[in-house]
Amino acid sequence: MKVICINNKIPKTPHLLKPEDWIYEGYTYTVHSSYKDEGDGLEYFYLVERLRFDHKPSYRANRFIPLSNIREAAKKLQPLRLRV
Repeated sequence: MKVICINNKIPKTPHLLKPEDWIYEGYTYTVHSSYKDEGDGLEYFYLVERLRFDHKPSYRANRFIPLSNIREAAKKLQPLRLRV
């Protein structure tokens, strides 16, 4: 699933993130898999673009919007075309 980052502020564990792990608002990412954290009850994503052999950072799912939702919203927002 493709997603767009809408919030990259205040990571859960910033001290564990390497510079190459940071995500950026407005960028598109691919979800590899997800899980629900038993401790905080939130859903997290593993992103294909950020997976490493030795390190797998996860990102809160509520920081993203699925690209399919963006496309659907854009279709609804297109101006109406009048037929004459």
